[in-house]
Amino acid sequence: MVDDLRDSLNPSILVYRHTMPSNERTTAAAVVGRAHDKLTKGEQTRRAILEAAIVRFGRDGYRATSVADIAREAGVSGTAAYAYFDGKEALFLAAVDEDAAAAISQGMAGVLEEKKHGERSDWRETLMLTMLDAVERHPLARRLLAGHEPEVTERVLETPALNDLRRGVADRLRQEQAEGTVRPDIRERVFE
Repeated sequence: MVDDLRDSLNPSILVYRHTMPSNERTTAAAVVGRAHDKLTKGEQTRRAILEAAIVRFGRDGYRATSVADIAREAGVSGTAAYAYFDGKEALFLAAVDEDAAAAISQGMAGVLEEKKHGERSDWRETLMLTMLDAVERHPLARRLLAGHEPEVTERVLETPALNDLRRGVADRLRQEQAEGTVRPDIRERVFE
């Protein structure tokens, strides 16, 4: 059952991409250095900037964070971020997309881990609980879901990872309806 859900999702969201607990004070550049040893120097710089943006925007919000703050936290020059992102808004949207994908990936990991250990439970309940737990570890995702950045609420609802998750859940519901384990009056289109 969980395999079916996993298979119907875009595999890119199932890859563990970002974890930085809110109580961890490690710089984003250090985390990136450990996690992305095989990236080119430019890819490492871009990743460091993106990780720092996730941390700063999550902690301080869009208005209170400058690109210079992010660059400083990433350990790069103040103008380096502009080589990779068109400006603050583009950097913020990339950070939103990345953090949302990471939170969804971690939420899905709980469902997949449960299946790996042979535990039998309702995948929907497990998905909800693991997603809530994942959001707690992602300050930017949590900030957005709390409505602290209302200008991007619609954007968050249309992130590629969330769209992939919705399609996967809808596919799974259709399959369970065909098997007779889910009521036929539940409309999977709500999730698409």
